[in-house]
Amino acid sequence: MFGPPLNAPERPRFGELSKLLPVFIVALTIFLLYSEYVILHGFRLLQLDRPPSSRVESLSNRGLQEMITFHIVTVLLLYCFGRCVLTHPGSIPDGQGWELQPDADDTAEATRDMGLIETKHSGERRHCKWCLKYKPDRCHHCRVCNMCILRMDHHCPWVYNCIGFRNHKYFFLILIYAAMDLAIICVNMFDTVWWSTRTDVPLSLMFLLISGEAFATFLMVIT
Repeated sequence: MFGPPLNAPERPRFGELSKLLPVFIVALTIFLLYSEYVILHGFRLLQLDRPPSSRVESLSNRGLQEMITFHIVTVLLLYCFGRCVLTHPGSIPDGQGWELQPDADDTAEATRDMGLIETKHSGERRHCKWCLKYKPDRCHHCRVCNMCILRMDHHCPWVYNCIGFRNHKYFFLILIYAAMDLAIICVNMFDTVWWSTRTDVPLSLMFLLISGEAFATFLMVIT
């Protein structure tokens, strides 16, 4: 009911590859922070380079708990990110009185009878001059997607999609899970960053840990 118009010519969902660049940047950021946290922090706590008999049990248990929690949140983040990118936000359906009729009764009195909240300044029913359809409440035309979006919030280039009726929940969950993942990285990996400054480790390893911690902290602040 709230998908793309049935009679409209099909447009490729990802026709402009250049606009996929922000999506790849997000995916690359997730991959880099994931790799750094798991390899540089998680593997140190799990002590996989040592035989089981020489491992510190408290560190291994802590590492296991942190890895399980981190992976659960990361899987949820990736799921919501994928759904937000691939789910159509919802558009005005064909027919059912939504097609623009030049001779229709669009007076303020007729609009009030329909129960619409958003109207023109004159009180007439809103319509889209590009889609040639009447607009329900909170519906706006997106020039990037070239269609009217139901309950449109905004067009987000980071997911190459509009945030609207059908994917608003996934966008909101992305922000929650991203903040949780970044908080986990910042809090837990700080111990490894501190360890690298007090232990004889390669300078490159110390640089990776400090830069990763700083980058995760920056992303958590702006999320």
